[in-house]
Amino acid sequence: MRRINHSDLKTVYPPVTQAAFSFAYLLKPWSLNAWRSVLLLSDLATLALILVLLRKVGRSLLWSALYWWNPIVIKELFNSAHMEAVVLPFVLLALWLAIRNRPMASALSLAFAAGAKIWPALLLPIVLRGRSFDARQVICATVLLVAVVALWAMPIWLGGLDQHSGFVAYLSSWQTNSALFPALERAAATVLPPEPAGFVARGIIAVGLVLLAVQLSLKPIETPDDLMGRASFFVGALVLFSPAQFPWYAVWFAPFLAFRPWSGFLLLTATIPLYYASFYFLSRESLEIFDSVVVWIIWVPVWAALAFEAARKIRRPVAV
Repeated sequence: MRRINHSDLKTVYPPVTQAAFSFAYLLKPWSLNAWRSVLLLSDLATLALILVLLRKVGRSLLWSALYWWNPIVIKELFNSAHMEAVVLPFVLLALWLAIRNRPMASALSLAFAAGAKIWPALLLPIVLRGRSFDARQVICATVLLVAVVALWAMPIWLGGLDQHSGFVAYLSSWQTNSALFPALERAAATVLPPEPAGFVARGIIAVGLVLLAVQLSLKPIETPDDLMGRASFFVGALVLFSPAQFPWYAVWFAPFLAFRPWSGFLLLTATIPLYYASFYFLSRESLEIFDSVVVWIIWVPVWAALAFEAARKIRRPVAV
């Protein structure tokens, strides 16, 4: 138990991730190499879907190297063995099915992605904004996703949403490696007591992301590249505004670099490994140096690069 992180909490992983863990256990009990084999299979599926989608949008297949050879992907998936690899094939498959005008299958794939990590469910308005989707298809696909996600949520609900729930702990208090969220929290604390200020700051981010997904779905999607651009924009915002910004969260956006190689996110793959310096400062009881200095070294160049690129695109408009 001493080697288990947050051993006092019930798991934060939804059922699809639990199924992936179980599959690795069936291959070989308690084997890290078996788990890495599952990650490799998922990663190969991600690469295959990136190649298929690159053909659909008319980009060179060489752009896939921004994912396949990305150091942060290699480090976080195969050195640290994080489960983010399980999420990505379902997300990309949902986008491919949306391009092929198959809303029900797209919503089902997105539901399986949400069964591995909750955030892909927020992509639903974007994937359902196909050129030929009618209202009945959209309603049926939405009901399907909600029903499957409710099925995933059942064991979490039955397990109890109390102080020992990993989901409750994550949503209410987990925050690390972020420069933006503490600033937002401090701004809320100027008009609210400290405890509700954090809750309000998280609520603002959550509502903002939902509104962004809706806003990105308002205009009809005309081309496969348009769909990939809107999905890229949303996942990028999710990474930037998350209160917890672990290096493995950068992997969420990594497949989209092949379609939108934004300089800020390319830079992030180089700066976000500085997160691991927090353990150095923690061991010396000086974590405040990391929180007040290092996080700004990580994020200021990224935000600056994105702002510069956005200003350039405003002067010379291109696709999102």
